[in-house]
Amino acid sequence: MPSNARVASGAASPIKQVEVTVSQLGLYVQDEYQLNPAVKLTVGLRADMPIYGTDIAPNAQLAAATFQDGDGKAVKVDVSQLPKATPLFSPRVGFNYTSQGDGPKTQVRGGSGIFTGRIPLVWIGNQASNAQFDNFFTFQINGTARDFTFPQVWRTNLAVDRELPGGIVATVEAIYSKDINAAIHRNYNFITPTQRLTGADSRLIFPGPNSPFDTGNPQLNTTFVGPNGTAPANLNAGVIVLENTKQGYQYSLTGQLRKEFANGFYATAAYTFAQAKDITSNPGEIAADAFQRLPIVTSNQPQLAFSDFGLQHRIIAAAGRRFAYADQKLATTVSFFFEAAQGNRFSYTYAGDLNRDNISGNDLIFVPANRSQINLVPYTNAAGQTVSADEQYRQLDSYISQDKYLNDRRGDYAERNGSLSPWYTQLDAKILQDFTLTTNSGKKNTLQLSLDILNLGNLLNASWGNRQLVGNNRLIEAGYSSATSSTPAYTFRGGNQTFFTDTSLNSRWRVQVGVRYIFD
Repeated sequence: MPSNARVASGAASPIKQVEVTVSQLGLYVQDEYQLNPAVKLTVGLRADMPIYGTDIAPNAQLAAATFQDGDGKAVKVDVSQLPKATPLFSPRVGFNYTSQGDGPKTQVRGGSGIFTGRIPLVWIGNQASNAQFDNFFTFQINGTARDFTFPQVWRTNLAVDRELPGGIVATVEAIYSKDINAAIHRNYNFITPTQRLTGADSRLIFPGPNSPFDTGNPQLNTTFVGPNGTAPANLNAGVIVLENTKQGYQYSLTGQLRKEFANGFYATAAYTFAQAKDITSNPGEIAADAFQRLPIVTSNQPQLAFSDFGLQHRIIAAAGRRFAYADQKLATTVSFFFEAAQGNRFSYTYAGDLNRDNISGNDLIFVPANRSQINLVPYTNAAGQTVSADEQYRQLDSYISQDKYLNDRRGDYAERNGSLSPWYTQLDAKILQDFTLTTNSGKKNTLQLSLDILNLGNLLNASWGNRQLVGNNRLIEAGYSSATSSTPAYTFRGGNQTFFTDTSLNSRWRVQVGVRYIFD
């Protein structure tokens, strides 16, 4: 089926807006084959065709400039060129086996195939709105690699359902997905840095302004000029290009038990272990934010790491029963839902711009194994007292020791999304009250009142149902004593624990009521 979207995309000013039309035409065909009474095979093929209905004027300033792609190769950027509108084919196959006979039933089901999604269409809008330099402001140029395609994954799943004694049904399911064409943003206007930090952390950095390495704008490709012939300043006039990567995967393993009783009571419980890694989780709406907010060690070279999305451990359980009475004219349903999970992920980054790419807060920290691996410098606190470097290290060492993840990463870089939040639990309750009403025509309609209690545990005990948040994931400030220095100067301004109780609604009980009228 066709999908069409119009995107009004503004850059850094409400004055500059454009309208972009992007459509996606999809066609799916499927057939089923009953190979024998026990086995059914399903074969399908989907085709998606992206259609771009917008023309973008060329940028003459770009024509004279040469940039570097994500692999460091020399490339040209043409903002007037949108991705090729070529069909994306997604074949898939599935099967279902059900045991025959009078004994306990076993069902084996699964499938494998390619699935096509789409990007946030504002990224295409960015290319149109950020194709030229405006007289009122300087902003990044946005482009898309000519061979860019909409995201695709290859996904396979296999599940087994088995009837157990007592009417219990057990399920085990595994799902694996591999990125074929994931989306990633890079700044083609960055040069490849060659200078390194001095010390245990030897990551690549850009030279500072006015240093011996400075050629005007050391982070950027100086063959490209901005408005009015001026050299681009920091990320302004960067060239953020959308391209594909094949790196990334996700998998999950689930076990579930469920049973329905003759008296209307039902119960189910399941556990899922999941893992997901990607090059970027695209942590921003517009292209510039997706690039700048990505935690990295080396600028423009993100590594495969844990995704922003998905809990690593999740346990769920549900139970309920419907009670009918008064000659079936009244019915009360009581149900509960329980969740326990761990896996909200976060990254430890420096406060400041360690690699001097003019992006603050996205540089992953190096976790010192000892005092010699971090150059702490004294600072004056709010009380006017000088905190020495040695005192800062004692505090920092204590902080690292109480944080299991950081303690395990001593002498190495923190990973993007390497840290996990603590487990949390939540119990919800729902009560439905049905009133059966007979109309003049003899039809039976239902008036249903509902009461939902979210985080019931917190209602019963204020210390239950609380969630934990990281207090500060930018605990080390990074800077330099001079522009010519390659040895950073750090400060640690205190802190003795990683997590604190979340006092928002996530940790509080809430009640909601509802009314429904159900027609026969």
